[in-house]
Amino acid sequence: MCTKVTHVLKNHIDMNHSNINFLIEQYGELKRYCTFLTKNKWDGEDLAQETVCKVLRKYRN
Repeated sequence: MCTKVTHVLKNHIDMNHSNINFLIEQYGELKRYCTFLTKNKWDGEDLAQETVCKVLRKYRN
């Protein structure tokens, strides 16, 4: 997993430990799926990171 995403997840105060671990464990699968959708490694990684950011924003609300 990208260290940037791992760092953001581990420092996200509002989420409990099990939810953070779930996101970290599933990130690889999410990245593969996003790469499949975009047909491009770089765009897939960007899409996966944006998806995690949206999850974090929604979870906070």
